[in-house]
Amino acid sequence: MNINKSKNNQDGFFYKLMTLIAVAALAVIIILIAASASHRGDSGVPSDPSSPATDNRVPDVTTGQEEPPVTTDTETEGSDTAEPTESGDTTGPEETTGTNDTTAEPVTTPPDTTQKPSNEQPREGVPTEETFFTDFKGTALELTEDAGQEYIDNIIFLGDSTTYGLKAYRMLKDEKDTLQVWTPLNGTLLLSRATSVNLYYPDTKEEITVAEAARRKKPSMMIITLGVNGVSFMNKTQFKDAYTSLINVIKEASPDTKIILQSVFPVSAKYDTSKGIDNDKINAANIWVAEVAQECGVKFLYTATALRDSTGYYLNESYQNGDGLHLNEKGFEKELNYIRTHAFN
Repeated sequence: MNINKSKNNQDGFFYKLMTLIAVAALAVIIILIAASASHRGDSGVPSDPSSPATDNRVPDVTTGQEEPPVTTDTETEGSDTAEPTESGDTTGPEETTGTNDTTAEPVTTPPDTTQKPSNEQPREGVPTEETFFTDFKGTALELTEDAGQEYIDNIIFLGDSTTYGLKAYRMLKDEKDTLQVWTPLNGTLLLSRATSVNLYYPDTKEEITVAEAARRKKPSMMIITLGVNGVSFMNKTQFKDAYTSLINVIKEASPDTKIILQSVFPVSAKYDTSKGIDNDKINAANIWVAEVAQECGVKFLYTATALRDSTGYYLNESYQNGDGLHLNEKGFEKELNYIRTHAFN
C-alpha cells in the first residue's frame, strides 16, 4: 500500500512538471511572436494592414507620371546611349510627322506654349549679346539683314542631339532625307570624342570621321553646336582643347570652309539639373566657345540669347520638346531665324 502511494505521488509530480514546462514554452513562443511583430513595425513596415506604405518615387516633371528609377538621360564620357537614335531611342527628339512633343512617355496635358511674364529679375552672370559683341569684336556675329533660305540651305550642321533635332523635325532642305546634318548614327556627338568617332555621312550613307567627311564634302559653311553634354564632366581646359582640335581637323581637311561655333542652348526651368547640366555651367561654357572661336580665327553665334524666356536665364518653355533640354519645331524656327539674321558674309 505504501509502495502504490509513493508511485502515485511520483506520477502526480511528473504530470505537474510537464504541465509547467508546456506552459513556459507557450509563454516563450507568445513573447517571441510579439517581439517579432514589434520589430517589423519599428523597421518601417506598417503593422496596420490598412496603413498605406510610403512611396518614395518622384513624379516626372515633364509627363506628370511616376518616373521609374533611372541613372541619367545625359551623356558622360564613355556613354553613347543617352540621346536619340533612328532605331527607336526617344530620350531626345525623334523623327516626327507633325507633333511637337517627342518625349518617350505621353504627355498627359498639352504643354503651355504661351510665354507668361515673370517677376523674376534676370540672373547675374548671364552674358548678353552686347558682352560678346564687345569682348569678341569681329568674332561674334552681329545683326545683319535676313540672308534668306538659300543661306540656310548651304550650311552643314555638325553637332549633338540639339543638332540632330533639325533632321528629326524636318527643318532643313529635303526634310528627313536632308544631307545637311552630320551626327553619329545614335543622333549625338560628344565634344570629347568629336575627332575620333564616326559620323553618319548622308551623301553616301557611310560612317566616317569628321575629317574624312569634311575632306569629301568641302562644305562652304559649317555650324558646329557642341558642349551641352561636356559641361557635366569637362573643365575649361578639356573643353577648349577638344574644341580646338576639332576645328584644326576640319581646317586641315577643308581649308576654305567657313566655320561658325554656335552657343550651347540653355535648359528650361523644368529640366532636372541633378544630371550635371545647368545654365550656370552652360553660360560659362559659352564664354569658352567664344574664346575658342576667337583664338582659332572662326566665328561665334550667340543663338542662346534668342531662346531664353523673360527671365533671361531659362530656355523658353514654348521652345522645348518636353524634356527641358531639346528644342521643338518652334524652337528650331527661332534658331534658324537667328542664324539667317546674324549671317557670316
